[in-house]
Amino acid sequence: MDSNPAKHIKHLSDNFDWEALTGVWLKEPFLLKRSCMGQINPAWLLNVLRSVRTTLGAGKPVRINFYDRDMMCVTGWTQSKRLCTGVERLLPSDNHSLQLYFERLRSVPRFERFGISLGNLQINFEFWSFTRQFLRLLYMNLPLPGRYVYTSTFIGNYEHTPAGAHQDPFLHGLMFMVEGKRTMRFWKPHVGERLFGTGNTVRNYVAGLGDSFTFELEAGDVLYIPPYHWHVGENTEDPSVAINIDFQIPVSSTWEGELLLKLLDGEASKIGARFLPPLRESPFGVPVDPSEWILDPPPATLIETAQKVANAITSRDFELSVHEGWVQMQSALGLKAACQPRSGTTITYDTVVKGDPDFPVLLLVAGDQMLIGCNGKVFRRDAREFWRKLVKLINSGNPCSVRELAGKLECGEPAKEALLLMQALWEHRGVEVIKTSAKPH
Repeated sequence: MDSNPAKHIKHLSDNFDWEALTGVWLKEPFLLKRSCMGQINPAWLLNVLRSVRTTLGAGKPVRINFYDRDMMCVTGWTQSKRLCTGVERLLPSDNHSLQLYFERLRSVPRFERFGISLGNLQINFEFWSFTRQFLRLLYMNLPLPGRYVYTSTFIGNYEHTPAGAHQDPFLHGLMFMVEGKRTMRFWKPHVGERLFGTGNTVRNYVAGLGDSFTFELEAGDVLYIPPYHWHVGENTEDPSVAINIDFQIPVSSTWEGELLLKLLDGEASKIGARFLPPLRESPFGVPVDPSEWILDPPPATLIETAQKVANAITSRDFELSVHEGWVQMQSALGLKAACQPRSGTTITYDTVVKGDPDFPVLLLVAGDQMLIGCNGKVFRRDAREFWRKLVKLINSGNPCSVRELAGKLECGEPAKEALLLMQALWEHRGVEVIKTSAKPH
C-alpha cells in the first residue's frame, strides 16, 4: 500500500455519496460501503503505537486506554490506586505489522481478547495529512460540522465497547474501518432513553437488543454516527481496527458566541477550526480572496459582542485576541490538536521552499499587526506590505529560495526577516523544502 496519505484522496472523494450523507447529517446513522478502501495505511497506526510505547517508557503521560479480556482498563486509575504499571511492554516495539503484533499480544492469556483506544492521532504526520485532506473535501460538500474535530482509534477483539451502550450528546462523526469486521448496534434517541434512562452509558444492554438495529462493517467501510443515538461496537474473535473523526456540536447558537466562550476561558490559542475552503464564500458571508489568499476580518458582531462582556480586558488587547483566534481557527482545519512541529532542518537563504495553494498560509491585517497563520499556529508581525507580498509569493506554489523570495519583493526589507518566518513556517508545515542549500551561509 502506498504510504502517501494524500495520493488517493480524489478516489476517496469520488466514492463518497455526499448527497446522501448530507441528507442524514445530524439525523440518522448511514453506511458508505467500501468508501475508503486502501485509504488508511495500517502501518501509520503501528507507528503511532510504537511512539506511545517510547513516550510511556520515558515516563511521560499518554491518554491511552488498554483493556484486557474482562474489559478491565489496565492503564487507568481507580480509587486513587494504579491498576497496572509497565503498560508500554504491551505495545509494539518493532514495525513488522499490526497482525503480527496482535498475535503476540493475544498469546498472553489475559489479552486473548483486548481493546485499545487512543485519541489525537493527528499528532502523527501521516494521520494529520490524511485528516486535513479529508476535512477539506468534507467542508466543501457538507455543512460546517462543529466546534472541534477529534481523531481517535478503537482497536481489538473486545466483545463489545468496554463502556457498553452509550450516547454522545455533543459529538457526531465518521468511523473508518481499516481492518477486520465489526457490528455497530444502534438505538434511536427516544428508544434509548426509554430503555436506558437519561444517562449516557449502560454496561448491560442485552434487554434492549430487540429494539436495536445494526450495521455490519468491514475494511473499507465508513459509518456516519449522529449525535444522541445510543450505540455500541461488537467484535468477533478476530481483531478489528477503526479510525474515528468526530465533530463537537456547538454549545452556542452562533459562531460568534462559540469563539467568545473560548476566549473568555482564556483558551484562544486552543480554539478549534471551521476551515473555509479556497474559492468559496463562507456561510458567515466572509469571502476568501482567491487572488491573494488574504482573509477578511471576522464578523463585526463578534468584536462588538466580545467588547461588551470583556470589561476586565482592554478592548485593543481583546480585539487582537479575537482576530488571532479567527486566523487560528481558519488555519487549523478543525483539529483541536495540530500535528507535532518538526525539527532537524535549518532554513538558509539558499534553501528552496514551496507553499501549497490548496492549504495556503493565511494572513490578516489587525490594526498595526499582521497575523500570519498555518495549521493552527499564528505568528505576529508588524503591518508592512512586505509580509502580504511574501505570503502571496509563498502561496503561489512556485519553488523559490528564501533569497529569491526576499529579492522579488523589492521592498528594501532585510532578507533575514523572511528567513526567520520561513523557518517557523517550515516547522509548522506551512512550506516544504524542495532543495537544501548547496553551501552554508
